Amino acid sequence: MEEIFTRKLLMVLPYYLMRFEAKAEVISGSNEQTNEFLEDCNRLRQMLDEKVFDDNKSLYTNLIKFINKVADHIFRNEIRLKKGVERTMNGKILMLESERLLKKGEKKGGNLMIYSLVEDRTITPEQGAKKLKISVDELKKKMALTEYKYPE
Repeated sequence: MEEIFTRKLLMVLPYYLMRFEAKAEVISGSNEQTNEFLEDCNRLRQMLDEKVFDDNKSLYTNLIKFINKVADHIFRNEIRLKKGVERTMNGKILMLESERLLKKGEKKGGNLMIYSLVEDRTITPEQGAKKLKISVDELKKKMALTEYKYPE
């Protein structure tokens, strides 16, 4: 695992789990082996956190998703391992850009920021209306009054 990070071969990380596929049933049958396996997964996630997260959140997110997909496939018959990998890899909660902008908008009074997010299709009109606690029709009218363009 360390060599993958050292040589910057991050795209092969999801395949790192494949070496456990043949032993999945044995690992799942032993609490000690399951714990060791999940500790290894946790070390993988920690290395991703340290070496990738701050530099490239998009790559980080995509690698986590890819690792989870590979785990879903190779541990399809070992639910305990599959769920363990998922819980371990999803340890860091990421905030979507649209969520960050919504929070920022709430701090500034919100409505105009939400209109802007709807206008440039960062969020759907339904999400914007829900956030403002109004109907989609009301959102459309309010956006027109403030000269924001409602997406058609």
